[in-house]
Amino acid sequence: MKTLADLHSVEAEEATLGSCLIDPDAVMEVRTIIKDSTAFFSVFNRYLFESMCHLQDNSQPIDFLTVTERFKAVAPDSLDEGKIIMLLNAVPTSIHAKYYAQQVQDFYIRRELLRKSGELAESVFDMSMDVRDVVTEATALTTSFQGEGVAGDRFVDNETLMSKMVDDFLNDKPVKSVPWFSRDLNRMFGSMKAGRLYSVGACPKQGKTTLMSNVVSFAAKRGKVVCQISAEMLSEELGILSASRESGVSMTAIESHREEGGDRLHPDELTRFIGAMGKMAELKIVTDDTPAPTPSYIRRVLNRTLMRYGRVDLLVVDYFQRCRPDKQTKSDVLDRELISQEFANMAKEYDCPVLLLAQANPAKVEQRADKRPLASDIMYSSALMRDCNAMFYLYRDEMYNPDTTEWPNQIEVICRLNRNGGIGTVNQFFDGDHSRITDLHRQSINL
Repeated sequence: MKTLADLHSVEAEEATLGSCLIDPDAVMEVRTIIKDSTAFFSVFNRYLFESMCHLQDNSQPIDFLTVTERFKAVAPDSLDEGKIIMLLNAVPTSIHAKYYAQQVQDFYIRRELLRKSGELAESVFDMSMDVRDVVTEATALTTSFQGEGVAGDRFVDNETLMSKMVDDFLNDKPVKSVPWFSRDLNRMFGSMKAGRLYSVGACPKQGKTTLMSNVVSFAAKRGKVVCQISAEMLSEELGILSASRESGVSMTAIESHREEGGDRLHPDELTRFIGAMGKMAELKIVTDDTPAPTPSYIRRVLNRTLMRYGRVDLLVVDYFQRCRPDKQTKSDVLDRELISQEFANMAKEYDCPVLLLAQANPAKVEQRADKRPLASDIMYSSALMRDCNAMFYLYRDEMYNPDTTEWPNQIEVICRLNRNGGIGTVNQFFDGDHSRITDLHRQSINL
């Protein structure tokens, strides 16, 4: 049976330390990967690495003499000068120092995973613990290593940052983003950028889910990996929305076909509908319709998506107020602030845009003559205003003025906050019976 002792590489540890001894500049490179001396399995190697880090932090030279003296001051009983001399000859060059250091760090992560899995096993057999707390502990186990050489080190000096940006601009390298389904929306507001949080707020039945369905399908058809969390609608219902839009078969006809004793679809409609579902099956869309999900649960869904497809390009959540915190506080407002912050963190951690749908309070909206929603109409909007890069709102005049509206079959996408783009209103064509939102096609007529 394999143990912790099997999870280390003597050669990688010696090569890492040898590189640092022959080239003091390599110490800084190694420290960008190995954050703590406990990454080394050998206690001697830990003391040696700590000695070199101490010398560097105090702007002292790193050589055989200084390292030996520092080692002697920290752990005189463990000092072996002959071994340090051996390490000086362990590698001919320091050019591969980061490669060796990554091996050391990878073995450390494996040891920690094994150690923590033992702790998790104890919790699994502890029947006094709620199973949801056990699941949360398991999720924390897998996410606790992000930033430790698994999800990548986000620390970067300005020289490296500017050099990368210049290279990206000169080579026309686009930023990672997901476009809207509409040319007019992209032109006015720009695409949704990775690492940023977005929200779309509206009263019930204004088109939030239809908009989400259009965003998801459009992105997936362009090769994006999309994860959608639906705390409101069932996965099957979302699938029907998408298939209706792609097939051109109305939702009314589809719902009638599904009901016992309802009208059947015409054979041509049924063929188109089944064909559309076949095409949709090829898209990289992951749907989870768990009610009242927590941030930890959503992270588990994202991690499963990563395991299946290797990346996540977009996370969409329907909707914000239906999510619940991992641990409730005594304040609903504080709970929402914590949840909002978690979504902002996810955007960075998974390097993708996060789009939250949010419910507006109809009672507040309907008190005004102008029914277009404001930030103050969105429940717990202060948290979203703090964390979101852009906030959008939806308005359909025909929902309030069905007989007198001048804009039938239209939906307004209103942006009132955009930290990295334009604000304003974009009018779109809204076809609710086919779950479709598109750019308006205007035509001039000479009278």
